Amino acid sequence: MTIAISGVTDASGNAVAPQSTTFQTGAGADITAPTVTASSLDSGDSPNVPQNTAFTLEFSKPMNLLSLQVSSNFYLYDNTAGAYVATNRSFSADGTIAYINATSPLPASHSVVLGARNATDLTGNTVTSFSVSFTVSSTSDTNSPVVTATNPGGAVNPPTNSVIQAQFNKPVQATSLSQATLTAGASSIAVTPSLSGGDQILTLTPGAPLSPNTVYTVTVTGVNSLAGIPMAAPVVFSFTTSAGAQLSGTAALSTVPASGVTGVPANVTPTVTFSNPINPATAAAGVVLYVNATNAVVPSTLSFSADFKTATITPAAPLSSGTVYSIRTNGNVTDQTGQAETAAVNHTFTVQ
Repeated sequence: MTIAISGVTDASGNAVAPQSTTFQTGAGADITAPTVTASSLDSGDSPNVPQNTAFTLEFSKPMNLLSLQVSSNFYLYDNTAGAYVATNRSFSADGTIAYINATSPLPASHSVVLGARNATDLTGNTVTSFSVSFTVSSTSDTNSPVVTATNPGGAVNPPTNSVIQAQFNKPVQATSLSQATLTAGASSIAVTPSLSGGDQILTLTPGAPLSPNTVYTVTVTGVNSLAGIPMAAPVVFSFTTSAGAQLSGTAALSTVPASGVTGVPANVTPTVTFSNPINPATAAAGVVLYVNATNAVVPSTLSFSADFKTATITPAAPLSSGTVYSIRTNGNVTDQTGQAETAAVNHTFTVQ
């Protein structure tokens, strides 16, 4: 069916440029309400939402774009100021994706709502209301997201039930994951992408278990920060699966220094050894050095042995003389298959 518009003038007699549009009807009536199927951020991103964040909503079907242009239908609302935020909007060609951003930086520490309501699809069905609240951070973000860890990895071939993950240095948009891929040779493997860990850990879940003794390649590209800044370059990593699955988890076995040791040098780099290779994407939150008396976390970086069975903690500065420190794994460590550690450590040592 084609609709043509011509010969129309405005109040001053100026002719509207002729327009025509063609469409094909479906098999029947559509009475299903559209829904928001994905949002570029969630409440877990708060309070790390940059002032220059670009927001995206994905809908279950094409939307009436005129209805999304209404300021109260597709909106940013500043709860702190009690007013709608001035925004720019744009849409994908098929009408299923809507983009919105503030015309000026969002105010730091303000509570803001991203939402959609009352807008309709092409047949007039009203969208199921959606909203997510967040707190704006004190800065804008101008840097690309960086992958800081991947799983599986290491010199040991991972089991066929390994989880495939990439950890970023900042939260990323859940609506920008479609270009992350998994391949086996020339074959593309269907995966479902998802985010966890404050929207910093990307997981690719295959539709079927991984095959044994097979080389897989993961390509992570096109992922955006919350501010809409894409990765600077793709990250590619490969692994070769072992002969089968791993059903047992991993256990923290020992530490260096061992528990109770005194006279430890101030420049010590403590280590924790596990029974099975661990997932580096979860280790940062699970292998921690504390000041024992205050439970203050010692700023540190983690590195791993080639087999990913040993994690090394490198403090940012020399430790304090005469102070008791504790090396702890707190249950957040997982192995390459995503299973939580079955035994933890809490070992203390004293610096000379």
